[in-house]
Amino acid sequence: MSDEFLADINVTTITREEAEKIKMDTLGQYNNQNWFRERRVRLHASKFGRICRVKDEQKLCADLLLYKKVNAATLENRRKFESVAVHEF
Repeated sequence: MSDEFLADINVTTITREEAEKIKMDTLGQYNNQNWFRERRVRLHASKFGRICRVKDEQKLCADLLLYKKVNAATLENRRKFESVAVHEF
């Protein structure tokens, strides 16, 4: 059942062409709704540790499926100066 769900939302395998399209469609990350949509269905480094140490599977599932927007001061500062950093390097 879970394998069918993952296949239906296209997260088990993607072609190089699909990966390139996702890359182009998600440029801008935080300012791009497509980035949030893709991030919700992908396992990434910030989630992997929690998956390995899971104690409460129900809570983990809820946390992985429900996105919570974080507005920490450090992140806001990074977002503010990101374009300057990109331009400098």
